[in-house]
Formats: sequence, C-alpha cells, structure tokens
Amino acid sequence: MRALLTEEVSKRFRDQASGCPCQGMTYERIVETREEANNAFLVFLRDCKRQLRLHDAFVGPLKDLTAAENKAKREYNGRKDLVTDYVRGKIVVRTPEEVLAIKETFKNARSELMQEHGIYMVHLTDFFEDPKDFTGYRALNYKLAVPVGEDDFQVVELQVVAEQIEQIYDVTHPYKAAAEAIHDKADAEGRDLTKPERREAAYNFAACRLHNGRVARDEGYDVLLKPELRGRHELTRNREIKLSGMVDDLERMHRDR
Repeated sequence: MRALLTEEVSKRFRDQASGCPCQGMTYERIVETREEANNAFLVFLRDCKRQLRLHDAFVGPLKDLTAAENKAKREYNGRKDLVTDYVRGKIVVRTPEEVLAIKETFKNARSELMQEHGIYMVHLTDFFEDPKDFTGYRALNYKLAVPVGEDDFQVVELQVVAEQIEQIYDVTHPYKAAAEAIHDKADAEGRDLTKPERREAAYNFAACRLHNGRVARDEGYDVLLKPELRGRHELTRNREIKLSGMVDDLERMHRDR
C-alpha cells in the first residue's frame, strides 16, 4: 500500500463540510471491513505495548451497529461515516513517560511502529495537556486510520488512560453523574438552573476536580500540562483547600436534607 502524505491524511479523513474526522468510505464498506480493521488494530496495540513498554493495550468489542446508527442520528445528522468508533481500543499507562512515548510515536508517520503497520494519526484530543474543565479528567483520545484491503483505511478510536486516575472512577463518577442529573432535569423542564441547583452542581464538579487533581499531582502527570495552562489546572495548596471546602459544604447539604 502506498504511503500517504500528511496533507493526504488530513484531506482524506476529514469531512469538508463539517470539519469533523470521517471514515472516508461508505457505511457498507465500514461494516464489511471492521473485523479486518479490528484484527489489524489488535496487532498494532500488542506491538505498541511491547515496543513502548506500556502497562496494557487491548481492543474493545466492536460497536453495536444499532448504537452506531443512533449516535449518527444524535450527533451527526444521520451521517454514519462520521462515526469513528466502530472499532475501538484502549491503552492503560502508569507513568507520564509512557504518555510521552505514545505521543512521540503516533505523531510521526515515519516512526518504526506507524510505518510497520501502515497506520496514520487522524486526530488527537489531549486531556493530559488540557484536562476537562468541569472534572479535571485526563486522557488521550486518538482517531487512527488503520489499513484494510488494498487501498482502504478504517478510522478507529483509541483512548489512552492513566491507571491511577481510572482507579478512582468509583469516587469521581457519582459526583459527575449527580451534577449532570441536575442539569438534565432543568433541561427536560425547559428552565434555567435555580441558584441552589447551580451551587450543588458546581460543588459536585469541584469534587471531581479535587480527586482527579490529587491523583494527577501525586503520580506526576502534572508534568504533561501545557505550561500556559498550569495555572488553570494544577492543584496548588490554595486550590486544594478551596475545593476541599466545597466538598465539605456539599456533604453538609446532603446531611441537612
């Protein structure tokens, strides 16, 4: 298969109308090649784990096609070629050095791993550099073009997560779910949040930022923050005290009900 130039990758796997990453093939071809893409992706991830000395790497189950169609209707006006997680995988890391090794390898189409497997990076959302504002969650979300057939590629999704942050999911998720439920209730009723609702939602999100921030700081992931964004995301002593106070207030709200 002929190697693609950088500008070819950008043009071939990006929808010109919406600017979104896209499959570059018909839905029928996506369904036809997803098993092949999944197998090729699995071999690639195994080599990544071995050569980059990663903690773990694996593929997930193929996306249910009804769920994919519903996602296309919900998010892409029915465009099934804009769904990119028909095939998906995950890498679990334990150190910031593993994150850096992945980023260096994937951004270079001429790196040994990428060339050997004929894979191209289509898009990266880097939440280690710029964590999610509401929750402070950190991960890498990749869209990669995996070769299938003679001259086709299927775009797949890869999430790179830190084991230490995933281990506190049971702590942070209830707070996140509670905050989102408050917003969803107001949306369903067609109204703005009340002042007490805004406060409670904000304090639930503060709990997420506190717990995620502590783990990221203590396990060394703050080194991956963009220097200009450290002031926004780094858990300083003063910020930790403030967020801890908000969590204490949230617990008092619940006790007083």
